[in-house]
Amino acid sequence: MAQCAEDRKRLRNFYIGHLDAGDVPGVTWIDRSTGLFRIVWRHAGRDGFDPERDGLIFKLWAQQTGRWKEGDPEDTTAWKTRMRNALRRLADFQEEQDLGKPDDPHEAFRVYRLVPPPSNPPQQPESIPEPSILPPDVMMSDLKDSESAMNCLAPDEVLEYFHELDMVSPAPSEDSAQGACAQPQPIAANVAPQQNVNQATDGATATLPEQTQGPFPNIPDGDVKISVQYRGRQVLEESHSNPSGVRIYHGSPIKEFVATQMIPGDGRQKLYGPENATHVLLPPCEPHMHSPKQLDITRELLKHAERGVVLLFSNGDVWATRLCQTKVFWLDPNKPDMSLPLKLVRDHPTKVFDFVQGFLPLLQNYARNVEGSKKPRPYFKMCFGQSWGAEDPFESNLIAVTVQQLTAEAQLNLVSQYRQQDNTSSQSFPLRDDPLSRSNPEDQIIKQLGQLINSLSIQQDSPSPPNFHTG
Repeated sequence: MAQCAEDRKRLRNFYIGHLDAGDVPGVTWIDRSTGLFRIVWRHAGRDGFDPERDGLIFKLWAQQTGRWKEGDPEDTTAWKTRMRNALRRLADFQEEQDLGKPDDPHEAFRVYRLVPPPSNPPQQPESIPEPSILPPDVMMSDLKDSESAMNCLAPDEVLEYFHELDMVSPAPSEDSAQGACAQPQPIAANVAPQQNVNQATDGATATLPEQTQGPFPNIPDGDVKISVQYRGRQVLEESHSNPSGVRIYHGSPIKEFVATQMIPGDGRQKLYGPENATHVLLPPCEPHMHSPKQLDITRELLKHAERGVVLLFSNGDVWATRLCQTKVFWLDPNKPDMSLPLKLVRDHPTKVFDFVQGFLPLLQNYARNVEGSKKPRPYFKMCFGQSWGAEDPFESNLIAVTVQQLTAEAQLNLVSQYRQQDNTSSQSFPLRDDPLSRSNPEDQIIKQLGQLINSLSIQQDSPSPPNFHTG
């Protein structure tokens, strides 16, 4: 454990040393007494980017952690992404977003604060021997290495790594069913479907309460397609139709069967969700891994996803309740104010796909070709254990799940077909009846005259004969 504590100090000491020495362009103290400093953050694809100036701090960290050595190919973008992930995940660093300008085209930079501030006088970077275990701030940054990040760790130490990486919630205490690290998030005002309300006592599907039915009580609920990728590799794609719900999980069906026989009905629903839900098992990860490290971490995430995530349906909307210990992040791409994923609060239903107030209004504007309208998306996304963003693509995550709402997909396909026809066919100038009458004898005479003129090679654009008036 002492070695782990030393590992967590490496990035802090790395920055303090270079900030005090002032030997890296663009990396400077703003106020050392409060731990405030700035890092140049120019986009590698923009004109004027100098890798030796703007990317030096990222290169030095890659070199110190063994990710790069002289003679290796240079990848400033990857180094920068790893650094940002490390700064975001470690508690020693707090980004001051209101002070930075990471998207400024001329002078992009980020501002961070060391927590707690460094002690005085300024300290030189410590010489720490390379550990045999990768530190948590780079554990997830490159899954191509052959060494496992957890070969030398006891189980409790492994969990500590995952807690720091914001991937697994702490085990709940006896008086709390919610993980201590769960963050609140906006919940839609309309009522979520209840697991114990939607199931009749005889196991049949009961009618939803009146307040949950909304304006579309006859819409088919529970028609979804679930696609799962393990770090970009497709491992599962299944379609299901079950208005009682769907549960996505990883575990032993035999173990669950034994548990359901020994635990009373209410306890079973708390453990595993609705009794009549369709259970979608996340497949074993062993055949799909690129490296031992990826295998170890994915196994750990799946182990703590045993209770899974339950999806319930109401009026085309999809609600998710996270039961598992592995943290789950989600994003509804139709929400205009949702640029980054949110974390599902454990044991709390959250609307993750808004069909009525989110998808349908966008579809209506798209069908009418309203200026500025965008094509709506008939799905939402989830990741187990990891969030994602512009620099961390959804597809690169260890366990990425896409859930398509099939009713929404069918409606979008229908609208898209009509839009395509309108753009490529005569429907842009609709002719409701045949615009031509059947030809009469006079029409035939004109037609024969035309054929005669063509046969005599007389050009139709020749000058008019004398005394021939067209006006």
